[in-house]
Amino acid sequence: LVDVSSGPQNITFTARLIDDSSGISDGELVGTPIIPSQARFYSESGDNYLTVEFRAPSNDPKFDRSNLVSGNKTNGIYVSNMVVPRHAEIGNWTLDHFSVVDQTGNKRDYDQYEMLIRGFPIRFFVE
Repeated sequence: LVDVSSGPQNITFTARLIDDSSGISDGELVGTPIIPSQARFYSESGDNYLTVEFRAPSNDPKFDRSNLVSGNKTNGIYVSNMVVPRHAEIGNWTLDHFSVVDQTGNKRDYDQYEMLIRGFPIRFFVE
C-alpha cells in the first residue's frame, strides 16, 4: 500500500543480478547511453508507468549512477528507489517486465510469472 495523499513516496527494491560474462550494464555502451536493467510497472488503466533502474558502477566516475551495494558487476546486490508521485493513478500497479541488460547490450526480459517465482514484488496498490 502506497499512500501518496500527502506527497510522493519511495518504494525501495533490492535485486541480485548475475551476468557471468561482461557484467551488468552501467547504462552506457562505448560512451552511448543504453537502457539499464529495470523493472517497469503499469497502472490499472495502462496509461501510466513507473520504472526502477539498476546500474552497475561506471568506468567513468563522472557518469557513475550505480546502485550496486555489494558484490560486483557479474554478481551483485543492487538497491534502488522508485518514486511514486503525489498524483499517481489510484489502484493496482502491476509489473509488466524486468529487463536485465549486460555491458555488451544483451538484454533478457522476465515476465510477471518469472519474477513472482523469484520473489520479486509484481504488484502494489496506490491510494
